[in-house]
Amino acid sequence: GTQKFRFDFVPPILVVPADKASQSIGAAGDNSVLFTWQKTNFTEKYEFQLATDLEFKNIISKKTLKENFFVGEVPKVGVYYWRVQAFSKKINSGFGKANELNLTP
Repeated sequence: GTQKFRFDFVPPILVVPADKASQSIGAAGDNSVLFTWQKTNFTEKYEFQLATDLEFKNIISKKTLKENFFVGEVPKVGVYYWRVQAFSKKINSGFGKANELNLTP
């Protein structure tokens, strides 16, 4: 018989900002944040989500991206959570653990 090829499609590992990282909004009011994660095999696209709560009920940014990074505007000082999932042709990885980001003045 033929063996069905199966592998666990794991979520991308989040890289920057690290979990519980703090970043200050620049004096110029520059509130853009670089988010990066590890590339995953067999991936066609990623979905990035940024929320104000760990349950991701209040998502403030949601993007579908081909690359393993995104520069996003974070609206104001506060605590945010971000996560990423990967999509291949037929399946997605689901979301991994979210990282917490503290935006300070």
